Amino acid sequence: EAEACQFHCWYPKFGPKYAGKAEWLTLPQTFVDYLQQDGITVPDDSRAFGRPNSASSSSSSSEAAGGDGWRKSFEAAAAEAAGWGAGEANDDDASSTSSEADDGAAGEVEDDPLKSQFGGLLTQIDERIEELGGAIAPRLNWSCPKDSVWINPFSSLQCRNAEEVVLMLKASDRILHDVTQGFQSCSDYDPQGEGGPYVLVLRKWYDFDRRRELRCFVVDGRLAGVCQRYLGEDASDFVGREAEILEQIRDFFEGVVRGKLGEGG
Repeated sequence: EAEACQFHCWYPKFGPKYAGKAEWLTLPQTFVDYLQQDGITVPDDSRAFGRPNSASSSSSSSEAAGGDGWRKSFEAAAAEAAGWGAGEANDDDASSTSSEADDGAAGEVEDDPLKSQFGGLLTQIDERIEELGGAIAPRLNWSCPKDSVWINPFSSLQCRNAEEVVLMLKASDRILHDVTQGFQSCSDYDPQGEGGPYVLVLRKWYDFDRRRELRCFVVDGRLAGVCQRYLGEDASDFVGREAEILEQIRDFFEGVVRGKLGEGG
């Protein structure tokens, strides 16, 4: 059933009519390994969430100063999330920093490892995003990186380029769980078995009204319950319409969903 609940397994049963437009790419194992590595690195020329880069030379000096301040705050937050300390460096750290500075002064600048190792994948992601209208919500087999929306200035899953996608995936514990413990709760789980394949799903971005989103619970193939998805949102316009809404949900479940998700779905 865990396999049946993977996005790329259930989506073809419903398609864009019921699940919205989406594309997915099978991820190479090297990229899956990259997602499991500690630390978050954001190069100076990154396109992630409007960070300043060398192409924005036409901006004013005041804008550049403001952008630089935003960048430093961004990197500080990323460092804190990755568990990097902000204490004083020891002698070894100081020596290493000095050596790196000397290397930089000599003009030896290392390539961005993300682009050098996964340039082809980034290009494919950018192409898919453009095909889907320029904005998407990313996810892996089961989970979306909703725990890393703090790194997105819009506090949402919306991404407009490949580097934003990778940054949100890299900062997410939910994504890490997908690639390391996706099958761990299964009764037939084999710790020596190989996981995957892992896919990156890019869902076309839609602006939904959070107040109208509902969550349904299915037990043994039966619709067992319905509740508001975001409990903090005002749902007063549902008052007095509960029976009507529940009937519509039941009709949709029986006509579209039932029997298509797992053995009991």
